[in-house]
Amino acid sequence: MLTKLSWVAACQRRGVEAIRYSLRALDSEPQCALALWNHAGALHVIGESAKARRVYRRLIAKGLVKLERGSCGCGGPLFANGLLADCHAQLARHAMKLGNRPVALREVRLALAVRKPGGQRVNPLPELRRLRRAIEQMG
Repeated sequence: MLTKLSWVAACQRRGVEAIRYSLRALDSEPQCALALWNHAGALHVIGESAKARRVYRRLIAKGLVKLERGSCGCGGPLFANGLLADCHAQLARHAMKLGNRPVALREVRLALAVRKPGGQRVNPLPELRRLRRAIEQMG
């Protein structure tokens, strides 16, 4: 429930509230991938992009198998693939903002590679392809 509240607050750009909910969720389930992912989103909203990137990298480092198992009951192969794809897509967007084309391109390609049909729809395939084209067109 706290992860959902954090996500809703983040989507509505209520960063302080999103952080508060995400931290409460992490207090109760510190290894929960969904709680970590929502926390990263909340960090974005309050302008803590460097911290958000560390959380995304931490989730990627867990690997697909651990994410599939899920310590908090939110795992499964489609969830794990979607979450990994989003982590890579977020890292690609950050690298693009920083003007780091090689990293952005690597990350968007990884997002496309791990995304599976039927998985989490945070980054629909056409959106990822548009992101890749935008990165390819960078100076």
